[in-house]
Amino acid sequence: MTLNAGFDKLRFLTPVVSGSKIRGMFELKDLKQTSTTRLRMVTTLTIEIEGSAKPALITDWINVAVFSELE
Repeated sequence: MTLNAGFDKLRFLTPVVSGSKIRGMFELKDLKQTSTTRLRMVTTLTIEIEGSAKPALITDWINVAVFSELE
């Protein structure tokens, strides 16, 4: 199971006009094992607007993956 733990350094840089084409770019920034059954993942997310020099949004997206223990 993966849980959304929120966003860090969320920045809205450019408004997105209705009808614009956008693209999400994801880059794994950090991965840590926080317990025997949990991983904390931080992914840098950039939302680009087609034809715009500046992105619409840049943020660090934090997720926690929870695994069942092996027997």
